[in-house]
Amino acid sequence: MNSFNPLDQRCVPILGQDDEVSLMDLLTQADELSGIGGESPTMTAALYRLAIAVLHRSLGPVDGDAWKRIWQAREFPVERIVDYLDLWRHRFDLFGDEPFYQCRDLATVKPNSAALLVPYKSSGNNVTLFDHTTSDIRVTLTPAEAFRWLVTVQAFDLGGTKTPGASPDKSSTAAPCARGAVFLVRGATVFETLMFNLPAYEPGRRPMGTSARDAPVWERPQLSAMPRKAAVPRGWTDLLTWQSRRVWLRRTQNEDGSVAIGEVVICPGDSLHKDFQLSHVDQHMAFYGDKVTPLRIDRERALWRSANALAARSGALEPRHGVPPRTFGWLLETEKAAGLRLPQLIPVTAYGLVNKQSKLITWAAEDIVLPARLLDPAETEAATALESALRAAEEVGSLLFEQARRLRGEFKTRIELQEEKKKDWRPVQLTSYWAALTPEYDRLAHLLAEGEYEEAKRSWSRAVEAAAIKALNRMLATGTTSTRNLAIRAKVASTVTFRLRQALAQLEAVPGVTV
Repeated sequence: MNSFNPLDQRCVPILGQDDEVSLMDLLTQADELSGIGGESPTMTAALYRLAIAVLHRSLGPVDGDAWKRIWQAREFPVERIVDYLDLWRHRFDLFGDEPFYQCRDLATVKPNSAALLVPYKSSGNNVTLFDHTTSDIRVTLTPAEAFRWLVTVQAFDLGGTKTPGASPDKSSTAAPCARGAVFLVRGATVFETLMFNLPAYEPGRRPMGTSARDAPVWERPQLSAMPRKAAVPRGWTDLLTWQSRRVWLRRTQNEDGSVAIGEVVICPGDSLHKDFQLSHVDQHMAFYGDKVTPLRIDRERALWRSANALAARSGALEPRHGVPPRTFGWLLETEKAAGLRLPQLIPVTAYGLVNKQSKLITWAAEDIVLPARLLDPAETEAATALESALRAAEEVGSLLFEQARRLRGEFKTRIELQEEKKKDWRPVQLTSYWAALTPEYDRLAHLLAEGEYEEAKRSWSRAVEAAAIKALNRMLATGTTSTRNLAIRAKVASTVTFRLRQALAQLEAVPGVTV
């Protein structure tokens, strides 16, 4: 096989079906496909973002009216997509003269195992994750697999030491999507999901941070082995196809004559300028109140606990809790201008990594529902109610943690407690507290979506109280039955009960929410 072009070859996995589809079919048959289902959540997000880059360059849409026309047709304009992709077909060939997402100049660099392309395969210093592949076992990938992981690596690869390429520099920085979670609104089909996450696009005008020179990597000259250092993306599609690594795939031939990828070269690629902020360009990420730090997936913190960071803020509410993905605002704009009817609850999936420096711990996709009211900055009552509910839960969680440590201090030495603090010790009772509230968030979201703020407050207050009391009782069941320990437990019970009532009373006194 001298060619593997993802525009024609099956390479994109689809949820609910065994057969993969080509990139061309993904877009031209999007209304018939349920969703992309990558081998990892990060792959799913990376493939969606690649498809969005293609749609922007082939369709725009330049404004709400153009978006509305596509939405009402319930399918993408096939002819425009085909014409565009045919124009750039040669740049999508994995083994062509200008190979897709690769640098031909690295062909002479000593390759490593293809396991480097797949995060859960062990290679060298990599952590073996989810399987028992070791670095002495030969890993080969089909061209379709290599395509998918190539797209994923460019979007989600962690920083760290890589093979030096044209320069002796081995150090690489994290790819854009490795720095925070990617939030995508889910639709019933690939068409709906892509449309919900497709803002207006017109180089030089929109979206924010997109210059007239913006273009995806396949529309620019072939990649040089010397990457861009401290660069600033020219715009949205430049960021969507950012080449964070310089890669070369080395082909081998199997006994049956089929082509496989057995070795790869992965070198440092384009790095973002230290002063560049993803919030200036990225449309799918959320940021904390500093507008700089991306919201991440955290194994110790369920996503719903940061739901207030995903809510729009008016001038009356300082955005200290976060800045939502810009596509959320675009959905609200299309609802008002293009006649899109949003459901009361917006289904959203966050895709991201959990890592320790340059070591991958795991990847994750976390679902959350958001009341559509939270997308509207004018709906201050909904945002206030959500913020107050989450704040009450956090205050009670902090109280339980504090009192658990107080109890633990009765039978641990000061040095032991200091060591536990270094290891980020957390009481198991606190885990059960948050687990009990997780299903209650869905009820809270439903009530907020319906405008039932009083019932939302009361329901959430009861849930927090029940979860806290249960966690407290489990805490008090630990330890000895000595007189001193019983006295400490009585004080802890009194403290938690008193401050729990305080926190819930503050929730009931939320301005704008009738008690």
